[in-house]
Amino acid sequence: MRTAATIVLMLGVVSLVSISQTPAVCDAPFKLVVTETYLGEIPENAQDVIERSPDGRRLAYKAKRGDKFVVIIDAAESEEYDKVRYWPTFSPDSKRVAFVCQRADKWIAVVDGEKGKEYDEIVYYPDMTAFFSTDSKHFAYRARRNDKWVLVIDGVESPEYEQIDSNRYGSNPFYCDGKRTVYRVRLGDEWFVIIDGKKSEAYEDTTWVSLSPDHMRTAYGAKQEGKWFVVVDGEKDKKQYDRVREIGFSPDGRRLAYVAKSDGKMFVVLDGVEGERYDKIDCWLIFSPDSKRLAHRAQRAYRWVAVVDGIESKEYDRVSIGWPSSPPSPFSPDSKRVAFTAERGAKEIAVVDGKESREYDRIYLDDHYSPFSPDSRQIVYIAERDRKWVIVLNGKESKEYKAVDFERNPFSPDGSSTRFLVRRVESDSAYGWDAAVVNGVRTEEFDRGIRLRSPDGKHVAYRSSRSHRDSVVLDGKKGKEYFWIRQGTLAFSPDSERLAYWALANKGWAVVVDGVETQEHYELLDFPKLFLGRVYFSEANKLHTMARRGNKMLRLDIEIIEQ
Repeated sequence: MRTAATIVLMLGVVSLVSISQTPAVCDAPFKLVVTETYLGEIPENAQDVIERSPDGRRLAYKAKRGDKFVVIIDAAESEEYDKVRYWPTFSPDSKRVAFVCQRADKWIAVVDGEKGKEYDEIVYYPDMTAFFSTDSKHFAYRARRNDKWVLVIDGVESPEYEQIDSNRYGSNPFYCDGKRTVYRVRLGDEWFVIIDGKKSEAYEDTTWVSLSPDHMRTAYGAKQEGKWFVVVDGEKDKKQYDRVREIGFSPDGRRLAYVAKSDGKMFVVLDGVEGERYDKIDCWLIFSPDSKRLAHRAQRAYRWVAVVDGIESKEYDRVSIGWPSSPPSPFSPDSKRVAFTAERGAKEIAVVDGKESREYDRIYLDDHYSPFSPDSRQIVYIAERDRKWVIVLNGKESKEYKAVDFERNPFSPDGSSTRFLVRRVESDSAYGWDAAVVNGVRTEEFDRGIRLRSPDGKHVAYRSSRSHRDSVVLDGKKGKEYFWIRQGTLAFSPDSERLAYWALANKGWAVVVDGVETQEHYELLDFPKLFLGRVYFSEANKLHTMARRGNKMLRLDIEIIEQ
């Protein structure tokens, strides 16, 4: 990275550090010291090529130089290449960078500035086919030389194979902070599973490998002589089936469940014990948090049931358990309660602890979030009836709204409050004013999507928009009005004591911390599909973000100094 002194010369600014204090608040309890770091010039097609590091401090992107390409990392250019594939990728700790480039007809992986071997092809799509390990110490990719493939880890090639698959499409071959590697390979018509460099015996086919949550145990399905079985921790199970799938460990890693098929029927095998036969089981098998219970859905004669601990629910036209591909758990945090949605004709119902709700046109109960409070005592979901929406808390409906939205988890961390977004019944506009409903009480109207809860769960902030002016409302108290407050920039400090965001004042955009503005003003690094101005707190009194001045991209490191 270039030094601060170099940045001053490149930008032609008078000073690197500026002390900012809100002019209107002369007795502000602190001042903001801003350090600018030059990160390069805005490239063509910026939103398609710029990659920001996970910690929000670094930028890497490709840029064209005549008929060649370079990669720019923190304003420093690489050498020129004929092509650069996609965009660079950062390691999880933000300290390392990798990219793939072409020179003549050969492809090369460049990791931390070091070029690897040349190949005829490198399969590279950031975070999908080329990966850093979670501890950032290792980097892996697949490469082809002639008609053979190798897996390259830290520059070291595996043996050659005709095909190499990641454990799952788009999954990282590294597990347990890079200490374990899992993938499968093909030689001729034979498949092998390779775990930690050790190759299994030959199979006709295999499933992906499932690992326990602590990554210490492994299980997968394998096929030999036309029959399937599971291989657990390297040991082949003696039971054979026509097919096995959906293999998974319990949270504590001690139990194993999977779906098997024999004689046209499907069933769950839990800890080696076969369950009831069904026509279809097409979902994930979900263990309860305490690992003692198991839930899934199953079909018999075109009717669906929820199966919990081997006990069937009533029959429905459809049930939601274990669907879609990344389903939330139907279990409460304490593992004692169960909730799911079911369809009966054109209507939906919520089934909570075996009791059915009234019928609705649509219910969002388990759509990628848990409906239970952290203490498991309360349950909340939203439902639609006759084009009006209600919030249902512990079976009791709220007033009706034009629309209702919810956060990833509508409950506060301690479970004492719920928070939803609503649109007024009388508004026909798709962009009508929104408001928050906290514990059933409607708050001031505000702009959709801007709401933030502090890390300790005690504070809530959101952007309020009225009369063409924006302000931030913190715990019900309205702050200073601005022409615009950029959505997505509100950030609490780690100790939940400070709140920062970008706001447009008379002279331009400034970072505002607890009502105190930076003296310097900037332009936002904002593109139609990419915004680089997110605010990050690294400590209680230190934060950083990105902005631009003209075509120059800058990182702003801001320190809060008490007066």
